[in-house]
Amino acid sequence: MSIITAFTAGSTSAQKPAPHLPHTYDVCSVKQSLRGSASSWRSAPNGGFTATAIPALSLVMSAFGIQTAEGVSGLPGWATSDGYDVSCKDTEAADANETNQQRAISGIQALLADRFHFQYHRAEKPLPVTTLRVSKRGLKVTPSKSSTPNGSYGPTFIKAEAWTIAQLAGAITGLTGERVVDRTGSAGTFDFDLRWNLEDRDAGVPPGATVKRAALPDVLFLANVLNERVGLTITRQMEPTEMIIVDHIEKPAQN
Repeated sequence: MSIITAFTAGSTSAQKPAPHLPHTYDVCSVKQSLRGSASSWRSAPNGGFTATAIPALSLVMSAFGIQTAEGVSGLPGWATSDGYDVSCKDTEAADANETNQQRAISGIQALLADRFHFQYHRAEKPLPVTTLRVSKRGLKVTPSKSSTPNGSYGPTFIKAEAWTIAQLAGAITGLTGERVVDRTGSAGTFDFDLRWNLEDRDAGVPPGATVKRAALPDVLFLANVLNERVGLTITRQMEPTEMIIVDHIEKPAQN
């Protein structure tokens, strides 16, 4: 997942997405993925994107700025298991009052309404949340000189240019599966080059002990990395969280 944004509370009454959203993509292709394809998501100019082998769940999460699957309820099984190759392009540049992220969110909502016949309503529920805050020593990263956000992450790294702290939180969510949100209040964008060795988690394990290592880091492991190299601390708490409740969704026609 790649598009990360906050969303605000809304009505809990059933509703369809507005028929005339602020922005729709010029061209969108949706096809079922070949079995065994690796999942990926790359941002494109003007808020477009190209994704491979992603479930409808990923589109819903991206369309509403939801960071983990627990923020969406009511999806049928195929919407979390079937993969789709999706490519959406836009030829018209964003105006001065609209960011690429805002265009992407609006465009994906329109895509869901048009191709998946998506209908939903909103509800609020207390959910566990992990927050990023600036440590007492302050941030250890410097503002980015790049104006174009670009980044990637994997089991042993996060590398990005011109990312906000919220985008960093989104990468941590993607790695750990735990909902992480930015509570730093820090504006601007930064460059991150974080690398770690997952074997470091076993430093205190007695010799000869059998250890079943996870393929990805957990939040507690990354807490040390973030504190030492970025100047961020992690806390856990329960917060009222807006959820997207799915009233209707259909498999899209192939094109």
